[in-house]
Amino acid sequence: MSTTGIALLISIVSVCIALVSLGWNVYREIILKPRIKVRLQISEILTYGEPLGTNRPTKIDITATNFGPRDIRLQGLCSKNKRLFRKTKWGFLFHGVTDPLSQKFPCKLEVGEKVTFLLPFEKRSFLSEKVPFTHFGIFDSFGRKHWVPKKDINRAKEAYQKEFGGEPNKGD
Repeated sequence: MSTTGIALLISIVSVCIALVSLGWNVYREIILKPRIKVRLQISEILTYGEPLGTNRPTKIDITATNFGPRDIRLQGLCSKNKRLFRKTKWGFLFHGVTDPLSQKFPCKLEVGEKVTFLLPFEKRSFLSEKVPFTHFGIFDSFGRKHWVPKKDINRAKEAYQKEFGGEPNKGD
């Protein structure tokens, strides 16, 4: 192989590498969106040195984790009630921050960062059967909704039923 053939081969390989790099950068920056994992659970707030057997405050704990590839701004809590052969009803949960441990909306969530929103676990909470919903989640600044897994919602509604009685709305 001559010198010109080797130079042409090296040029072709470098152009291919540059095109793959360009394609990956376009995909990562424009097409690939941040992935948010949202979880919901009922939690007790523990304080250091608190004696056992005391009545601990119980909260509804909503956690969001950003799995990347870039930062995102979370705007609020949302819900929907989707039933077979019925119109979907959308809802917005006003997060009136009264708990100093809770994050406030809107909030910027960087890659790998986790935020926690604490809501009161009381008889008039959104888990009661009077507030029917099948999905619950967080929406971001682009209007995308990131939903809590169904098993988390069912587990929280069962805990609500144990605590306050009544029949929880399973979202069937």
